[in-house]
Formats: sequence, structure tokens, C-alpha cells
Amino acid sequence: MREYQIDLDPNRLFAYNIKVGKVIDAVKASNKDVGGRLIEQADAEYLIRGRGYVKSKEDLENIVIGADMRGTPIYIKNLGPSRWGAPSGEGSWI
Repeated sequence: MREYQIDLDPNRLFAYNIKVGKVIDAVKASNKDVGGRLIEQADAEYLIRGRGYVKSKEDLENIVIGADMRGTPIYIKNLGPSRWGAPSGEGSWI
């Protein structure tokens, strides 16, 4: 299992009026399976579901946290740098 770290900039959080808890909730929500629905069409059944696992640094950086006053999306990358870490139990951050 890979670990990732987001170094949130307190000044940017303040400027966008975003709390750390909102960032945590957005990352959790974007990193899980989402239930789906069964669709029947022409004697066939299709199960539709979403898989939202973070697989790259870009996936992590492009998680939307909210929007500013003009409706422009606020991404993780707007709040500070992120990086991948060592697999769990295999070292520490550099």
C-alpha cells in the first residue's frame, strides 16, 4: 500500500476559507468504491459502479475541494504540494 502526503499551506487554506477537515473528507471520498446500479437492456444485465482510487500524484492533486466565489474549482494542488511516500512500514519521508 502506498502512502501520500499533502503539505497544506495555512495561508492558502485561509485565503480560500477551507478547513483541514474539508480536505480530509474530499480525499477520503475520492479514494473509495462507489455503489452502483443494475441496468437491464436487451436481455442483458450491466452492473455500473465507480472506482475512485488515487493511482498517481496527478490523481491526488486534481481532487476538487470546493469552488471559489467565482465558481472556479479549488484543487488539492492549489492548497500545497503533495508527494508519494514509501510503502507502509518501509521507511520514512525524505
